[in-house]
Amino acid sequence: MITGSVNARREAVVLLRINGPGGQSLEYDAIIDTGFNGWLALPTQVVSALQLPRVGVVPALFGDGNEAVLDTHEAVILWDGQEQSVEVDCIASDALLGTARLAGFELRISFTTQGTVEISRLP
Repeated sequence: MITGSVNARREAVVLLRINGPGGQSLEYDAIIDTGFNGWLALPTQVVSALQLPRVGVVPALFGDGNEAVLDTHEAVILWDGQEQSVEVDCIASDALLGTARLAGFELRISFTTQGTVEISRLP
């Protein structure tokens, strides 16, 4: 089970361990974004710090209607106790955890400040 909490801005947040190809890793808070159907989006500075390899580009349509083409990178994250390779979109905002990564899991959120966030594998 992955756990997190709701912050003062009412965002459900989980702490992810992200590994780069050279053995470097860091822990970073990711906001759960059910409007994002990708795996994971990370700020440019995190992608650079971990030297994540670029694997391509992807078109993006943001909630405000703006469109962009984002660089995609490959990273390894610790997810439910296992390391998994994921596609990472490089963005200029907060880290976002998308619904592609939540597939096969149940998400429970208590929407109060410091409320609990639980992500558990479906049977």
